[in-house]
Amino acid sequence: MNSFTKKIKRIDNYILHESGDKNCLRFDVGTSCLGPSKKISKVIKNLSTAGLSEYPDPTYKELKEVIAKKYDINLENITVTAGADEAISLIPRALLEPKSSAVVAVPTFYRIIESNQQFGIKNMLVSIGKNFKIGKNYLDLILHEAKRAKTKMIWICNPNNPTGEIIELDGLEYLLKKAGKIFVTVDEAFCDFADPNTKYSSARLVKKYKNLIVIGSLSKAYGLPGLRVGYIISNKDIIDNIDVIKPVFNVSYLSNRIAIETLNDQDHLLKTYKLISNEREYVIGNIKKMKSLQILGESCVNIFLIRHKTKDLFEELQKKGIVAADFRKSLGLENMGCVRITIKKRKDNNLLVEALRDIDSYNIVR
Repeated sequence: MNSFTKKIKRIDNYILHESGDKNCLRFDVGTSCLGPSKKISKVIKNLSTAGLSEYPDPTYKELKEVIAKKYDINLENITVTAGADEAISLIPRALLEPKSSAVVAVPTFYRIIESNQQFGIKNMLVSIGKNFKIGKNYLDLILHEAKRAKTKMIWICNPNNPTGEIIELDGLEYLLKKAGKIFVTVDEAFCDFADPNTKYSSARLVKKYKNLIVIGSLSKAYGLPGLRVGYIISNKDIIDNIDVIKPVFNVSYLSNRIAIETLNDQDHLLKTYKLISNEREYVIGNIKKMKSLQILGESCVNIFLIRHKTKDLFEELQKKGIVAADFRKSLGLENMGCVRITIKKRKDNNLLVEALRDIDSYNIVR
């Protein structure tokens, strides 16, 4: 361990990696319950070993072409990463200086805060507030803190992780205009759940705003967290800066081929969107009838944030064999007892609703 690693403090992950009960129901992971496109089996079946015996194309040109088509942007606006995690690590290292600061809208994906800390960047946290509404007032609060602290970057998850709430494009444009030369990094890992046709994505705005950086991922709606493929979209100068420090062969040949096939299967993404939309309406509609439970924010994706008004919901669900993502200690949610739940298929969702109904009715009896 050197002097640099001694200063790094890992942040607790809200995903449960080990469970004593192998039969527990997992509602903590945030990925698609449909899994990946079935078309990838064709890629694996027809895979030539010749491709594995050579290094992958370091430009990832074919994969970039598919991403460029998805967002109607140019190849020079894209760099491919080993998941959104690598993107989150590369951006501050390429664009900020140690001992500088970044404004982070919280609650958020823990890796954003962790990555900044690892590079010696101070996190200036701006909480969404008790009403969990992401409107103009909240955006003004973010801008005020960014300018007061003379920060160089603003980080936002859109849709928000863990609430699932989205800032529409007019709100993002307002933020980008007011931010001026401050970089605005938007983590869109969950965006495909909100609309498979990218109408909520800010990626197209990179043609208009030089301070915009967008992160995309195949882990969530595309159901491929084990593949580790993501991407960064921005203007050419920023992409060039990131490419200077990015490993040359950071995505494997196999991951590259599967990613291309996956992104070309729009039908599967549409199927995922429709299922999640229907199941979210079903689950949240039932929960809203339960007086002791409170949903925080208005989710438009496959995750939502929830708390029990008097009990530890994480522990209550565990007693019933259900694992939720633990946000009880997350920044911006301290002392609120929050958990994040992932929407699944109807069979599992019925078991979740039944468990929550039992917890709710138990509270009433007491």
